[in-house]
Amino acid sequence: ATTVIGGVGADMLTLQGAVNTLTVSDSDGLSITGGAGIDTITFSTLAIATVDSGTGADKLTLGNFANILTLSDSDGISVTGGTNIDTIIFSTVVTATTIIGGTG
Repeated sequence: ATTVIGGVGADMLTLQGAVNTLTVSDSDGLSITGGAGIDTITFSTLAIATVDSGTGADKLTLGNFANILTLSDSDGISVTGGTNIDTIIFSTVVTATTIIGGTG
């Protein structure tokens, strides 16, 4: 597993084509482009992010914050929300997608 801590400003993260597992800490505008494998991404801080998940049955887990996520996925993704009210905007048509809301 890898931990990514973003700095000040809008950071961009591009994942390779293998299976990627990472924890992300960046709350000011992160853009993630997934790889061809199954990516598992956990947000440990407030997520204000754009995620283009690439291919593979990817998994996103949001932290216990009021997260704002713009999501692009065409082949199936699983998103688990935190304990606050999360906003998820789908920028593409989604299929085989699972959203598990938290307690918020």
